[in-house]
Amino acid sequence: MLHRIAAFLRFYSSAKVVYDLHSPTAYQFAVRVLEDRRHYYRFEEIKKLRKALLQSKEPFPPSDWGAGSKKKGHSLADIVRHSACSPALGRMLFKTSLLYRPQTILELGSSLGLSALYLSGGASQARFRGIEGHPYLCRKAEEHLKQFNIPDARILCGAFRQKLPETLKELGQVDLVYFDGDHRYEATLELFRTVLPRRSENAVFVFDDIHWSKGMSRAWEEIRQQPEVKLSIDTWRAGFLFFGKQLKKKQSINLAPRWWKPWRLGLFQ
Repeated sequence: MLHRIAAFLRFYSSAKVVYDLHSPTAYQFAVRVLEDRRHYYRFEEIKKLRKALLQSKEPFPPSDWGAGSKKKGHSLADIVRHSACSPALGRMLFKTSLLYRPQTILELGSSLGLSALYLSGGASQARFRGIEGHPYLCRKAEEHLKQFNIPDARILCGAFRQKLPETLKELGQVDLVYFDGDHRYEATLELFRTVLPRRSENAVFVFDDIHWSKGMSRAWEEIRQQPEVKLSIDTWRAGFLFFGKQLKKKQSINLAPRWWKPWRLGLFQ
């Protein structure tokens, strides 16, 4: 808890808002993803599913999740309440897909599939592949993808080290990657290094809960400094990486919604 408080204060003190941005890529992201208040039908559909899951009495099979997992609870409703993708983050994932129109989407840590529904909802033409380690969650995620009629989407069940190489080989290259499976320092870096060579020229990588622990904060700071990363945007909850050749100058930006700093109205630019 103390780490998160200190990390937030550091983030907030240096965070920019949309009016401060000069990079066209960063500005477009801020306007179309972070600040966009438009509501899409997919949000209501997922909201109804979430509500049904929260009312479920179905027990959650016990499992040794191991280090780095956030999935805690004894019922399906517990998993939704404490571990599933939040509506706010889900809307950002949807708008990220909608903006960048990926042809391939890879998710590491699919849980119940709610984040998969947001990601695929913004890019219905994309091939979606998710990897999840818990058999029960794999089945549930697959059920939800079928329920929403996602055309080319699969959830692969197994450990990342087993399933990731074959998934990357199948996809060929990845346009949008969502990392939400292992929140340990070493594992996060290993997953990044494994996926990095398979990125497309204009790929976008998204890391969830980048300040969840000291290890995650450390991993995020190291990742955003890698030479291949041209632009990194820290939104506090999630981190976004961009690699495009059009990005000539390397930048690392902490970006907050404009209402977090209401005195920054852009009147004195």
